[in-house]
Amino acid sequence: MRIALIALLALGLAACEPEISGGEPAAAPEPPATPGGPTVPEAPKKVIGGVDLSQPVNLVGTEPFWSVKVDGATMTYSSPEASGKPYPLETTKIVNSKAELAGGGLSVTLTAGTCSDGMSDRVYPLTAVVKLDGKTLNGCAISAAEMAQTKP
Repeated sequence: MRIALIALLALGLAACEPEISGGEPAAAPEPPATPGGPTVPEAPKKVIGGVDLSQPVNLVGTEPFWSVKVDGATMTYSSPEASGKPYPLETTKIVNSKAELAGGGLSVTLTAGTCSDGMSDRVYPLTAVVKLDGKTLNGCAISAAEMAQTKP
């Protein structure tokens, strides 16, 4: 009887801790994964006035004529006197319907709201204020993709 009891206890203990080849206890099973995996919060989109600032954006102004192209980590300023001078985009701050971009002495403020360049029938979704070399330039802004699709 004693031998049967010892054998029964040994079998019970073996069932509690399964072995893998080599005599080591098996790892505890992983808890079941949630459907679709863990939820990772998305980074906030850089969108104001319907314009995604993570995509190329064109700013334009008249009197005097100027433009700024924001593309990735570069802002490129152009005018009749300066063609395509690049500035690094070092900071981007978005609060509600306003974005402030700056770097290398060039600062841009974009505000959601319709804007007209005064020379065409195009309606822009953003107003733009550019500060450079002590000058303040006023204009409008639109995504580069939308500007390419619509005619002025």
